[in-house]
Amino acid sequence: MTHTYIDHFGPTTTHHYFNPGKYLSDEALLKIYDELLSINGRAKKPVDHRLLDAADDVDAIRNKFQSMVVGILYKEQQVPIGFLVSPIIREGKLTVVHAGLVVIAENNGTNLLALATAGLAKVIYRKYRRVYTTNISATPRIIENFSRFTVKGWPTAESNQIKPPSKIYARVAETLVNGYVKKYFHNPESVTFDSKRFVLSSETDEMGFEKDYRQLPRAKRHNVNSFVMTWIDTEKGEDILQVGIFNTWVAFKTWIQISLYRLILMVSSGPAYQTKEAVTEQSTEGA
Repeated sequence: MTHTYIDHFGPTTTHHYFNPGKYLSDEALLKIYDELLSINGRAKKPVDHRLLDAADDVDAIRNKFQSMVVGILYKEQQVPIGFLVSPIIREGKLTVVHAGLVVIAENNGTNLLALATAGLAKVIYRKYRRVYTTNISATPRIIENFSRFTVKGWPTAESNQIKPPSKIYARVAETLVNGYVKKYFHNPESVTFDSKRFVLSSETDEMGFEKDYRQLPRAKRHNVNSFVMTWIDTEKGEDILQVGIFNTWVAFKTWIQISLYRLILMVSSGPAYQTKEAVTEQSTEGA
């Protein structure tokens, strides 16, 4: 059973690991974790998060990554420049894949956020086909990106913002708060969840996220920027908690988008461009 997915996009290579805590050797697991810490340390504004605790030993790392998709982006010579860590949270029959923690330390000219998310989408489709997904962010670009890789998202710039979310969406949000926020956020007792707006707020600033809206990366669509600016107050430490659905249609759209992006890279780079897709089989564990 395949658990590691490797893709090449011109100067960028992506590695996505499904539940690496279950099958990777201690050496391989520590290498991945060191790369995550290195990327975060080189970021313009590093985040302080329990998923990135430098004091963790290999047993603690293995335990954290038992139910997780870890995506790492590399430039030439396999230099790590970004990551997306996505927890998989289960409550009874409900499975939630959280878009998770994204950090980009260096821009090499490709759309790293889109590549990281596309790799996550590939893993989700191979393992689940259809699943609820979530996102916590105040960054317009990330909120826009989440909307592209889900359907029936709430709240978004396109959703009915007056109509309250369904009961299942409320359950998904509560599952995320209990299984992720309270588990991995520093001082989770300071975090409050507004179940009407799907907004998280915290008076503390320990994670290091940007609170000045003017400094946050903008979305390409103006309506997304306007939505974020009116829905939350970043200076009060508010973030939007989004819920959506990943399904076969989303997977198909993602495949089309990535195929077009590969074609653009090929045309812009000329005959020297080479692209290939490799899948590494490292375990026979069932999905």
